[in-house]
Amino acid sequence: MKNLFDLIVMILMASQLCLLIGWWGLALVALVSGLLQAWSGTKRYGLGILAGLLLFGGLSAWTQLANDGILTQRVAGIFKVDNGWLLVIVTGIFGAVIAGTSRYAGICLRELFGRKPDASMS
Repeated sequence: MKNLFDLIVMILMASQLCLLIGWWGLALVALVSGLLQAWSGTKRYGLGILAGLLLFGGLSAWTQLANDGILTQRVAGIFKVDNGWLLVIVTGIFGAVIAGTSRYAGICLRELFGRKPDASMS
């Protein structure tokens, strides 16, 4: 239940921040989320991946369905791709990589600066 709540909060905050600063909003929210939560294992990267995939992929799929694929077909034509849905999938994957990497970087920064110095080092 806590994971679902964190996922929803990440998606809502990132979607609002993306309106102001573009895709950097997703990276910033994922980074801060990683700094504030100390999880281990696959939860480190997994929740960020899922949030980015749902946000970017969902928004791209909604745009694809809302205008009958006209926009994605034109953009896909620029990249010499025949299918607009392939572009939707690639957009979701980019969002997943951005959010997952930013979240992992936040957790690594937390570990880097949050550790206490060794007693043998003093």
